[in-house]
Amino acid sequence: MKRCIIAVFVLILSLPGSIRANEPTNAELLEMIKSMERRFETAMEQADKALAEVKKARRETAAAKEEAARANAELARLKAQAQNAGSKASPADPAIAEEKTGTGFHASVQGVYWRPSRSHLDYVVVDPVSDNKLEGSSREIDPGYDGGGRFSLGYDFSPGSSIQADFLKLKSNTSSDAQRPAGGELWGSWLHVDGVIDDNDVTSARAEYALDVDQFDISAKKSFDLGRSLSLSGEAGLRYARLKQTLDIQYRQDFSPVNFRISDVQSRSDFTGWGPRLGAGVDWYMGKGFSLIGSLGGSLLMGKADAALSQYDRNIGVVTPVLLMDLEDSGSSRVVPVIEMRTGLAYAYQMQNGMEFRAQLGYEWQNWFNITTARLVTDDVDAQLMSTDTTDFALDGFFLETTIRF
Repeated sequence: MKRCIIAVFVLILSLPGSIRANEPTNAELLEMIKSMERRFETAMEQADKALAEVKKARRETAAAKEEAARANAELARLKAQAQNAGSKASPADPAIAEEKTGTGFHASVQGVYWRPSRSHLDYVVVDPVSDNKLEGSSREIDPGYDGGGRFSLGYDFSPGSSIQADFLKLKSNTSSDAQRPAGGELWGSWLHVDGVIDDNDVTSARAEYALDVDQFDISAKKSFDLGRSLSLSGEAGLRYARLKQTLDIQYRQDFSPVNFRISDVQSRSDFTGWGPRLGAGVDWYMGKGFSLIGSLGGSLLMGKADAALSQYDRNIGVVTPVLLMDLEDSGSSRVVPVIEMRTGLAYAYQMQNGMEFRAQLGYEWQNWFNITTARLVTDDVDAQLMSTDTTDFALDGFFLETTIRF
């Protein structure tokens, strides 16, 4: 149809030339026909070229439309991904807050710098006046900060759901010395009434407090997002704990460099138990990968508590110590509630290989109720009057934790 229209158009253009002579000859007619055929062929070639150009343009337009559709789909996918990630991840902010999507293992190493505190760490009374009357100030051990470590290994089942095992190891050792003041007296707080040294005849004393803590937790954790920058978490599990405390005191009464008396006193308090543990945490994302963190947890441990008190005396020239007392007190049904709190700052970064790095720095406090047992001499006349006192034990200090999610 298109070719016919073009032929008619060419024929019309040729008419003016054909009417220039009223009576053309046969030769002229033949030449006119040949000219019209040449023009017709040229017009057909031009029409074919035009149609080919139109088809080519249509194909290019269709390809451009397909490319635009693919670009729009990719843009929509990126927008949806950015909306799901919220403020935790964006092309301009590679640092993320807390959670890595998907499943996989995570491991962490935590350094702790904690100090213990408890009662019954006094060992002498420094009396400035020598009048055989107890007065002055009590001297006690003030434990300092010591380093320890906590190691964790866990598995993420889905975003926000995980199971984790933690092991904490902490040892602490602190000592203190006291000398009898000039013109005064030094009273021994832990001396037995029948010892070789009377309680107000102490020349010098040295006390040492040692602590050994092992703690193992296994727990399941679930996190919930509350908006774009705040998330809450809850955890539940079991805790096993072993805590050993010893207080060693050496009292000395000097008569001369080679003439002296020594009394070695040791008080020991141990606890081993296990029980359920619950906890809750909060993570407030501030941007650029940084978050404020806080948590509160509690345990109810049931187990065995042991207490012991002993005193060994060495008199003038006696090398082998003489046992004055060796008392033990054991209970297999001790219930110890534990409460712990922590707060700090966290930073998280999503690496290009899909792994996540996270670091936390903060402060932690723990209190163990009714765990420390001390046997005490309560009467200065009757040697058999003893008492048992049960008090709390606390840990507080700083922690630095690094975590890798695979």
